[in-house]
Amino acid sequence: MSTSSFNRPRPFQRVYADKATPLVNAIHEHRNDLQLARQEADEVSILAILGPLSEAYRLLAQLDPAVACGEEALALAEKLGNQTALIANGIRLATALQYRNEQDRALPIFQLALERARVRGFMVDYALQHLGKCLVELGRKDDALESFQEALKLRAAKGDAELVASTEEAIAGAAKR
Repeated sequence: MSTSSFNRPRPFQRVYADKATPLVNAIHEHRNDLQLARQEADEVSILAILGPLSEAYRLLAQLDPAVACGEEALALAEKLGNQTALIANGIRLATALQYRNEQDRALPIFQLALERARVRGFMVDYALQHLGKCLVELGRKDDALESFQEALKLRAAKGDAELVASTEEAIAGAAKR
């Protein structure tokens, strides 16, 4: 599916017009940095650039390049054995796929990212939150609410009010479906 067919906001997507210019600028900078890193065959730098680049594309609803960068980042993280990057880029790729209406393809990537996150004790709440959002879109409300509830407990334990509020909003949105 091309990005031009993306004509409705995702239930959980937040893109604000005032954020577009900085994102466009970030994409430009990341692409320049990526070109230099590729010339130097610096895989660690390439990996470090691809994740944020994928995220910026996704936030601007440029989903094809978001997926392409996410797939490359995930493959490179696997090659380098970078577990942290596997988790973060798994979530990024799965989210871009989800927004491209490929929830069935996104779901196992979210699940693997969550499994890896649990092993590392890293980004578990994020993996749960994003998995829950995908489950909502797949019509699996009970599973989504379970994922959100676990994320909420973890986020409350962190004491991060903004993350707690985000999860509470996701729970409320899922409950309405």
